Amino acid sequence: MKYQIIIISFLALLLFGACTEKIELDLNSGDNLRLVVDALLTTEEKAHLVKLSLSKDYFKEGESDAAQNATVSISDGSITENLVEQTPGSYYTSETFKGEENKTYTLRIEYEGEVYTSTSTILPVAPIDSITYEFMEAEEEDEEDYYSLFASFQEPSTINQYYMWKLDINGVYYTDSLAKWLFTEDALVNGNYIANVDFFDFEAEPGDIVTFEQYSITKEALDNLNAILLETEFRGGLFDGAPANIKSNIDNGALGLFITADIEKKSIVIE
Repeated sequence: MKYQIIIISFLALLLFGACTEKIELDLNSGDNLRLVVDALLTTEEKAHLVKLSLSKDYFKEGESDAAQNATVSISDGSITENLVEQTPGSYYTSETFKGEENKTYTLRIEYEGEVYTSTSTILPVAPIDSITYEFMEAEEEDEEDYYSLFASFQEPSTINQYYMWKLDINGVYYTDSLAKWLFTEDALVNGNYIANVDFFDFEAEPGDIVTFEQYSITKEALDNLNAILLETEFRGGLFDGAPANIKSNIDNGALGLFITADIEKKSIVIE
């Protein structure tokens, strides 16, 4: 009986092995390359960045190629700002450029004979009343001590407000990982006072300047940011679907997102 089981198992392996077939996938090569846009325009006066790159094969390692020599502009319908490519694929506005609340902006990109556009409106953001921090001792021996940052502000009674928050330490964002940013809608807190809510945990030294940044974003941007996390940080489960490109608000088949946002900042020094 034991030998019969071995023989049957061996035959089953041969059967399944005979059914395999090599499948050639048409990946993002050659004519399948697409423009990828990463753009954020805020009400802060500074040089705003529009980063352009090209998609790449799914199994190709390394960074994507920069999309160079494009013509890029941002317009509110009456004033047009032409961006300058300072490094390959990185296009900047002038240092005095800024968006304005309740204005609609159009990003226009000309690249290799194609034109790509996107339109987004800057929605007002709630002012920040105060921020505080608290020193927290590590609970485990192999962990580091850290600080928690708390913020307070009045959430407007206007429905459908969408937020994004970032943390800056000494002029550098505490993390480049989207998973460490915060973004949400006001559905559960609409019109309420947000009092001393713990937004970020971070490591710092005495004398460091910590800046809390609060952005208004559109629902379109919020949905896109959540979709990115679903395709990256939150993947790996047994029942995950096949990977897919994130829905873009750039036309003509481009990928990526053009985000416009009002911004409020408040800083505090670690003592």
